[in-house]
Amino acid sequence: SSRPPSPPMLRATLAAVLVCFRAPAVWARQLSEDGAANGDYAPDSYVARYAGSYADGGLYDAPEAYQACQWEWVDDGTCDALCNAAERDWDGKDCFHDAPECYNKDNGADYRGTVNVTQSGLPCQRWSEQFPNTHAFSVYAYPFAGLGGHNLCRNPQPDDGSVRPWCLVDSIDGPEWEYCDVPPPTADRCDSDYLPKPQALTTLTMGEWSEQFFIYEAAYHFYQVVVPPSVQSVEVVLFPEDGDPDLFLSFDVEYPNGHLYDYTADSFSVDTFTLSRSQYGFCGSAGTEANCTLHIAVMAFESSRYELAVFDTSDGPFLCAEGCGWAELGDGVCQLACNTTNCHYDRGDCLGSGGGGCIVDCKPSWIDDGYCDEACFSVSCGWDGADCGGAGCADGCLAKFIDDGECDAQCNTAACRYDGADCFHSNGECYNSPNGSDYRGTLSHTKNGHVCQKWSDQYPKAHTFTHDHFPTSGLGGHNYCRNPLNEEATPWCYPVDADARWEHCDVGPPSDIPCPTPPPPPPR
Repeated sequence: SSRPPSPPMLRATLAAVLVCFRAPAVWARQLSEDGAANGDYAPDSYVARYAGSYADGGLYDAPEAYQACQWEWVDDGTCDALCNAAERDWDGKDCFHDAPECYNKDNGADYRGTVNVTQSGLPCQRWSEQFPNTHAFSVYAYPFAGLGGHNLCRNPQPDDGSVRPWCLVDSIDGPEWEYCDVPPPTADRCDSDYLPKPQALTTLTMGEWSEQFFIYEAAYHFYQVVVPPSVQSVEVVLFPEDGDPDLFLSFDVEYPNGHLYDYTADSFSVDTFTLSRSQYGFCGSAGTEANCTLHIAVMAFESSRYELAVFDTSDGPFLCAEGCGWAELGDGVCQLACNTTNCHYDRGDCLGSGGGGCIVDCKPSWIDDGYCDEACFSVSCGWDGADCGGAGCADGCLAKFIDDGECDAQCNTAACRYDGADCFHSNGECYNSPNGSDYRGTLSHTKNGHVCQKWSDQYPKAHTFTHDHFPTSGLGGHNYCRNPLNEEATPWCYPVDADARWEHCDVGPPSDIPCPTPPPPPPR
């Protein structure tokens, strides 16, 4: 049988591509900070010499590319393409170099063998590369699938209909992907260090901070906390000491991750997420009044140290100090209310050279280091010097975000041309579907006159209707009425100034003739 053409979206959204492109910036930055000091890594000139070949998929194949691999990356749980060389012991066991072909599942989801050509003999593309095929299959999004800096056949998402391991074809011509001829599964239990292992699960106590944890780039830590019926509202707080850890939350998925989650928070600073029993989906399938468990994953885009806590906010928000909001910590300005030990002295803003206007998450050494850092791309951080091509149109809106197929809230301004065509700013009101599922107009209030909440916002109404979950539904960093599940009679939205969870919008009747401005194309 053939594999369905819908997921896995081989021509994936640019958001997924950006996720995969982020890692090289990390190791390159680490080289520039540490490389010359200890002699184990390549000098800056090496990175500059080979960085230009990354777009062609050739960076990792450059002569002596392994020199850019830090030994601490070997056997850290993630297959790093730079370390996948004999000179670095094939990244230890991370890249499955001598893994057996044994597996048990009929669909090959647990296959960790070393076949790296398709059934027709075509070479496979590395999962860590975005050329010649862009895709969403990164270790960030599929942490248990055996992906990374290698080109071995895998079946990362069997629930999309994939019947056995496959790979992306490493060729501009011909098919984008093909199944692989791997040995048949065995009925005997496979015993191998390379097979998927049970994930550690830490139980948190409501209202108490965890100990400080260290997490490697692309790794996951998993937690759970019991939410008794007496708790009407909770706030999850992820406090980074350094690096860039992000949150994935779910009431029903025990191990939420980058492709399977309900809620996420991924800012550069302190990540917070508030959930209350008054909202749909609280406690998941158990029902909003139940005793339930909230499952939490912390994932690192960059190696990080962090603390995590879940607070009962039934009687109001929890703050590290009175008058100090979480969003103010590390924002580049020393807030006197936040200058306490509980608030880590405003996350450093009130210590030493902090508080100069640039956020704590942009290290001074990153500016003008030759690499464009999104955390530094703002007026207060000097637009990362010359690293990103000069001044931007708005803080956080890199040029590559405009017209990339996703409406980015930070780019949805007049100065940024409303993110090009991504935010539907110049769209007409014409649509054809009886229930308005193809409505891509700009009405931003409900039938009752209430202002709509941006689909990218999670306050005041937390929800799962995000661009990542529904990439073809016209969602994103705007507040226009939509009907993403095609289940309502008309487009709708979450009102910001009403108690109602959601309300319908009056977008007028559908058109009897084809609309001149069709919905945007599916993700690339």
